[in-house]
Amino acid sequence: MEADRGEACVDAGTPLVAVSAVDGSQAARAIETRVMALAAMLRTELAARGAPALSMDPERESHIVAVPLAERDPAHVLAALKEDGVICSARDGNLRIAPHVYNDETDIRRALTALEAALARFSGDAG
Repeated sequence: MEADRGEACVDAGTPLVAVSAVDGSQAARAIETRVMALAAMLRTELAARGAPALSMDPERESHIVAVPLAERDPAHVLAALKEDGVICSARDGNLRIAPHVYNDETDIRRALTALEAALARFSGDAG
């Protein structure tokens, strides 16, 4: 992912740059709190748009949000999202969206808009 291309990268595949702080554990907690808040925003908005994410026990939730693709071809959905500047991945029939420290609410809204269009465009195309 190249940040200068303006992509709303929401994938956890990018390594986290080391945080230099007096208390590294405090910085790590702040990052965790931030990415969990972005993931919660994403889950809430997905549910409101009729594309709920897979649910997990609250104790096991992470910043990774899995959206079932149903009969959609993952390659088609991923290509459409990439065209809109949204980088994510697909695993086991689910779209995997993972906000990270470099994302903000604007990225989440951009990803939601692109995802909504891609899901509508490729409804039932696998097979």
